[in-house]
Amino acid sequence: MPNAKTWRNSWRREPRSYGLPEPFWKMSSPRPRRSFHPWSVRIDLSWMVSSQVTVNWMPAVAALSALFGPGCEVVLHAFDSLHASVIKIANGHITGRQEGAPVTDFALDKLHSAAGSQWSSYFSRTREGSLLKSSSITISNREGKPIGMLCVNFSLDTPLGSLLDTFAPPAVPPAHGTETFASSVDDLVAQVIAKVDRDPGLGSNVRNKAIVHRLYDMGIFEIKDAAQLVAELLGISRHTVYLHIRNHKAELAEQQ
Repeated sequence: MPNAKTWRNSWRREPRSYGLPEPFWKMSSPRPRRSFHPWSVRIDLSWMVSSQVTVNWMPAVAALSALFGPGCEVVLHAFDSLHASVIKIANGHITGRQEGAPVTDFALDKLHSAAGSQWSSYFSRTREGSLLKSSSITISNREGKPIGMLCVNFSLDTPLGSLLDTFAPPAVPPAHGTETFASSVDDLVAQVIAKVDRDPGLGSNVRNKAIVHRLYDMGIFEIKDAAQLVAELLGISRHTVYLHIRNHKAELAEQQ
C-alpha cells in the first residue's frame, strides 16, 4: 500500500505546455556568465585627487598678485600634465607666459628630486634678460609626492613709482577698519574690547551689554574660553556674558 507521501505525489500533474515555449526560468541552458566581475575593475582616481589639491591653491595666485602689484608674476603649476602645467597665472607679461604653458626646468628638477626643501628662494632671468627675485613652493600630496608648484617671480625692473603705488595706503580707509594683531588670546580680547570701548556712540549705561554684542558679531566667542576672558575684563560674571549673548541671538532671530 503506498504511503501518504506517494499518494500525494500521485495527484500532481505536470502542466501541459500546449505547444508553448518553455518558460525562461525553466530553460535547461545555463545563463551566460559575465565577462568580468564588477569589483575586478580598478580605476585610478589619484590624478583627480592631485588636481583637486592643486586647484585649491588657485586663490593664492590672485591674493599674492594683488599684494605685490603688477610687477609680481604668480604661477600655479600642476604636474599631472607637464606639457601644459600652468593652470593659473597672474601678470604673465613678466615672463611672456599664459595658462597652458609647459613646465620649467626648475620645476622638473623639483619634481624628480626626492629630497630637498619644500620651498626655494633664488634669482632668475627672463628670456629678455630681466632680473627676477623668485620663490617657489612645492605642493605635495599625502604620500609626499610633488603634484604641483606655486611660483612667485618679482621683477626687479619694476618702476619705483609703480611699486610705491602698490604699497601706498588708500585715500579712503576701508570700511572694515583695522586688523587686530595679538600675541595671545587674552591680548586679542583686550584689544578688541578697547577698540569697541572707544566708540563714541556707546552709552555708559549699556556698555557691557553693547560690548558683548559687538564681540559676538565679530566672532570672538568662537575662541575657546573667550566668554571667561570677557567676563574678567569687563568685571562681570560669565553667566551675565552668556545672558547677553542669548538675548542678542534672540534679537537677531527676530530680525530675520
